[in-house]
Amino acid sequence: MRQFLAIEVPAAMRDRMGELQQRLARCTAGFRWVRPESIHLTLRFLGQVPQPLDADARPAWARAARAGAAFRLQVSELGVFPPRGAPRVLWLGLTELGGEGGRLERLANALEQAARDLGFPPQERAFRAHLTLGRARGAASRPPPDVGWAVPEPFEVAEVTLFESRLHPAGARYTALARYPLGARR
Repeated sequence: MRQFLAIEVPAAMRDRMGELQQRLARCTAGFRWVRPESIHLTLRFLGQVPQPLDADARPAWARAARAGAAFRLQVSELGVFPPRGAPRVLWLGLTELGGEGGRLERLANALEQAARDLGFPPQERAFRAHLTLGRARGAASRPPPDVGWAVPEPFEVAEVTLFESRLHPAGARYTALARYPLGARR
């Protein structure tokens, strides 16, 4: 089955992102919008995972999460990948708030190391905390610098979720398979 590890976004925040997508759709052409209920922060894409490897991997994901600590995230910017040329992905960037900082990066690195130890190939791209709002269909326009949208409140991250991803013509459908609490609360 196709899997990935992610941070779930609170429902109220996903609703707010749906409002942003509606605003963007009125002034930004050429994007296929991610369903708000599917918006998440991917920490590690795993790809096709055979059943025996899935069974071996779950304790490793739990250990990596337990070694981390809870933290808070705040939406920080609206952007596109790539930064120059024709946009392919429209996203919201995230910034960690308070405390010692670096917890999100350490969590992503711990999951990456656990994946490599289990024999998954290394990630091809460096981790960048973002929430995908839309993907380009052909020639897409860049969003305007201000769409008149209030940034949502920060949210607490206290667990990592293992998702199964099933591809459908209308877009991928995600099912939570397991949740792994972070070790220390803020």
